[in-house]
Amino acid sequence: MDIPGNPDLIWIEIDGKDLSETHLQYIAGTANGARHYHPDVDIMLTVSGFDDDPRDLWEVPAVCRFVMRLLALFHGNGLKPADFRFTQDTLGWLMMCAGVGEIRTDPVTGKRRPLFKKPARH
Repeated sequence: MDIPGNPDLIWIEIDGKDLSETHLQYIAGTANGARHYHPDVDIMLTVSGFDDDPRDLWEVPAVCRFVMRLLALFHGNGLKPADFRFTQDTLGWLMMCAGVGEIRTDPVTGKRRPLFKKPARH
């Protein structure tokens, strides 16, 4: 992974037309490399190929299956999403795919935004 200088943000794009195991391994390795080599830099994950799809990413079953496999791969390596500096938007749609997010609507703009819903502690 070659990121010159001191980046403010690392943007990793998931190819929505290639949600294969090979691409999953590539994305996981890239995210882990970003976490390792740039621990103080935010990571934004996006998915290409769905710009013309009216659904949100978490409403696309193939994307959610990919996310669940990605999270399982992280977990299998002893990592969790909190170990990465994912942007709030990234964390929101990842957690919506995982079924632990919630939608908040901005009262001024009306824009819907996914957020991580932290489980209640007992």
